[in-house]
Parts: sequence; structure tokens; C-alpha cells
Amino acid sequence: MIYVFEDDERDPLPQLFIKAYDKRLSDKFIYTRGNGNVYNKVETLLLSTDDTIVVYLDTVPGNLDTRRIYTKL
Repeated sequence: MIYVFEDDERDPLPQLFIKAYDKRLSDKFIYTRGNGNVYNKVETLLLSTDDTIVVYLDTVPGNLDTRRIYTKL
């Protein structure tokens, strides 16, 4: 399984995730540095792996951009 996050891996919360999980798992965390990069990254991954891909996006109620990304995915 591959986990795709919209966050920047240099930020504090992703650093916590990376340190909190075993390296074998956290090596499967991919950070895209913005929700605008999520779709292209997932599309690339789909062409290069048979792994299941899980996408996490921060969601604010009523945010149509996030909804559009999830719908496109």
C-alpha cells in the first residue's frame, strides 16, 4: 500500500508521521507539497505500481477544490 499526502514532508506533522511509523511503512508515504500535485502523482503511481494507493487530503467543509480532486481521482 502507498500513502499519498498533499502535505510537504518538511513540515512538522509529516515529520511526526515519518518518525512515528516503522521505516518500512513510512517509506511508502509520499508527500506532494500541495493538493494541486496530488492527481499527477497518483496518475504516475498508477502506471508504475500494482499497489493500492490511499490518498489523504485536508478537507474544509464547502471546499470545492478538494471535492474536485477527489472526484477526478
